[in-house]
Formats: sequence, structure tokens, C-alpha cells
Amino acid sequence: IEALMKLHRGVGDLFIINAPGEQDTTLENMAKTYAQNLMKLFRKSPQGTRPIHGDTLFYQNDPNFSDLILFYEHFHAETGRGLGASHQTGWSGLIANLINDWI
Repeated sequence: IEALMKLHRGVGDLFIINAPGEQDTTLENMAKTYAQNLMKLFRKSPQGTRPIHGDTLFYQNDPNFSDLILFYEHFHAETGRGLGASHQTGWSGLIANLINDWI
């Protein structure tokens, strides 16, 4: 995302991405879409659940833990549920930078 933004600063809106089956877009819009989709994994839905917690009711419903954010090693591609180690923040800890930069 950071690299896309750097490229956009260099070439501006003149560089358009032609993605098959999608609307043409700029590098900045592509970066924004990626950032929003990643942040959406950690946000509560209108139903009050977070995709990263999947079907783990303990983290979804318990008032003492529903706002506990874990940074998982991997994520399920379709649901966003956190998979793998939750104690190794790794790259997913970088979501904090996205939130800081995009909100």
C-alpha cells in the first residue's frame, strides 16, 4: 500500500490501472481499496462482530473480550477470520499504521 502511494505521488492520476472485470483506477484508489479492506477485518460490523474473530463467540460476544484485538499470523481469504498464531503480530500488526494513516 505504501509502495502504491509512493508510485502515485510520482506519476499522479495519469497512470491508470486496467484490471480485467473492474473499473479503471488510479494507484491511489487501488491503495485506498486495499487499506479499507484490510481495516474492515478489524472493525465491528453493524451486527457488532469482527471478521477476525470468525465464529468464536467468546471474542464476539463477551463484553470483557469483544474489544480485544488479536493480530493473527494468517487470515481466511473469504471470511477474514484470523488463523494461525495470535501472539505473533508479524505483518498484521502493521494494520495500526494503516489505521493511523487512513483514518
